[in-house]
Amino acid sequence: MNKIQKYRDTVLILGNDKWRDKDFLDMSVEQMTDYDVWVIGGGLYVDMFGQKENYRNIKEYAFDYIFELHTLETRSNEYIKFLEFISRDASIVMQESFKEFNAIKFPLDEIINKFNTRYFMCTFAYMFALAIFCGYKKIKIMGVNMTFLDDYVQKYNCDFWLGMALGRGLNIELSAYCDLLKMPKMYGYEADNSVAVHVYECVKAKYNAILKTLSMVNSKILRDELTDLFRSLFIDKDVFMREIYYRHGLPENGSFNIEGQSNANY
Repeated sequence: MNKIQKYRDTVLILGNDKWRDKDFLDMSVEQMTDYDVWVIGGGLYVDMFGQKENYRNIKEYAFDYIFELHTLETRSNEYIKFLEFISRDASIVMQESFKEFNAIKFPLDEIINKFNTRYFMCTFAYMFALAIFCGYKKIKIMGVNMTFLDDYVQKYNCDFWLGMALGRGLNIELSAYCDLLKMPKMYGYEADNSVAVHVYECVKAKYNAILKTLSMVNSKILRDELTDLFRSLFIDKDVFMREIYYRHGLPENGSFNIEGQSNANY
């Protein structure tokens, strides 16, 4: 077999945050057999060898395809050994059809030709494009949340490809945990400042998460130095919020307190 096979009408794409997704945790192994199941290799590696609060035996699940679209030079020896091990029971989609991994080559050229774009910023984008390319009628997504800033840039790319899917008549089903194709309110009709509030919440969450991580550093001197460095590198908070106000035509009626709540009257 040298190409991706479509067995069912719906593909279930699982993100690395599936263990935080209640809809996934409530899904039985039997229910998963209703779908073609695609998962990301890096997330699966953590699932099998990491410590997960909601860990369930990952070997119970029958994944149809595992995606590893990075070059192997960027991966650790331990991870490469994991790919060799998992390839005994599952097909891996990679940049090339490596025999040692029982790998199937991702049809990048064909997809670029079909959609006339090279807009790919994350593995999920490749997976969504492939789902359209393979002719699925429905894409079901669980365990994907891109609230934090390093993922939030990728969210635009994922939303683009899901928009492509919707435009071609595919049905998109998102778990409650998934933040793709979602905003708090509809711009203009429900709240003119919805974009500002959403971006503010994303920045605040990421900022506080990093500060919490830094607080766990054992050495107080190092912890304080790292915290001060991070604060100095972070964007000026008042400038950030003023820019958001300006771009969306909002009054500058409050300052921006990233560790607490904004003083603006929303």
